[in-house]
Amino acid sequence: MRGGAAGVYTRNMIPTLQGRCVAVLKVRDSRFIGIGIPVESEEEALRELSAIRGEYSDATHCCYAYRIGMGDAAMEKTHDASEPAGSAGAPILSVIKGRGLGNLMIAVVRYFGGTKLGVGGLSHAYRDAAKAALQAGVVQEKEARCRLRVRIPLPLVGEARSHLARLGGEVLSEDYGESAELALAIAENRVHELREKLDDLTRGSALWREGGGDTG
Repeated sequence: MRGGAAGVYTRNMIPTLQGRCVAVLKVRDSRFIGIGIPVESEEEALRELSAIRGEYSDATHCCYAYRIGMGDAAMEKTHDASEPAGSAGAPILSVIKGRGLGNLMIAVVRYFGGTKLGVGGLSHAYRDAAKAALQAGVVQEKEARCRLRVRIPLPLVGEARSHLARLGGEVLSEDYGESAELALAIAENRVHELREKLDDLTRGSALWREGGGDTG
């Protein structure tokens, strides 16, 4: 589905963008670049933002909003990047929520052209740039995934990987010392089964915590 919501949300499926998309909008000499990126965690959103800031290091502003998850439990954040309060991040977030999307970040980069737009004009411009970014992409339902970290004895890493693969999960990163710490991603509805299997494998010695990503 292009540029619209992706059906009815269920607990294990989240409508979001299929991949990164970009759109450019010109408003009274200022150039607004809307960038939509699917993300699964706040850490991933911040990494993507860092990359965008590097890519557009000469921009006047880099405003954004992201929404991780869906419904009342969703994590939402906006940032106006020195634009008037509420004139950038909130309009971007309103587009994400208005389309019924989650696990999504939209950043809008602005190159100031010399003409002030006022708070109302800025709100419209940032909202329109966010809408244009979504129109440039494809919306689809993706399986909601949880990110976890687990510490297990070194000799059991191979078996742990096999259990994870059979359940459709993946290892995001790994760190080895006296034991192995694995950052994992797995479908929300398979977390309990994975925990049970690795707890059995390690005879209860597996150490779990929320979150995942780069261990460095």
